[in-house]
Amino acid sequence: APSDTHKQTLISGFLEAYQGREINQLPESLTQAITAYQKSLGQDDLVLNIRLGKQEAIEEALKFIANEGADRPKRLSYISVLGEVKAAKTVPVLINLLGSPSIAIKRAALQSMINFDDPAIGDAICSRYHTSLPDEQDLRSIAHRVLASRAPWAKKLLEEVAAFRIKAAVIPLDIVQQ
Repeated sequence: APSDTHKQTLISGFLEAYQGREINQLPESLTQAITAYQKSLGQDDLVLNIRLGKQEAIEEALKFIANEGADRPKRLSYISVLGEVKAAKTVPVLINLLGSPSIAIKRAALQSMINFDDPAIGDAICSRYHTSLPDEQDLRSIAHRVLASRAPWAKKLLEEVAAFRIKAAVIPLDIVQQ
């Protein structure tokens, strides 16, 4: 790019194009330029490294989000990014987060789960439905949507309804039609 302004515009557009996806196999010079740009904005290198698919960053983020005492806004950000890039080993940590005392953390975990296909997710949501997923701040509504997003999970939801563990009346019509 001919100037720093052009470089910033180019990198900003590049990052926007990859929003919600993993950035793979970049030339080292581009990776360095993106890292420098992120630092100039004061943004977290860990998020960029997760998007770049660096396993050490993914491991660090998984440990961070599992820590209830860690900074909540950063935890929420990492949960979202790990879900967007479908990072390996994320599902068990997300499932454990359903036991968090924070409704915001539970919501973020549920929203990230929708990006995965792991059969354990449907079982985990259904088994925690009445214990750690209260009907507050649309938490159960999000759980319904996640369960309805995959056929095996929807089947598990139907089994719970058929066994009267989840009331049919609480499942919204749009979820039923899905």
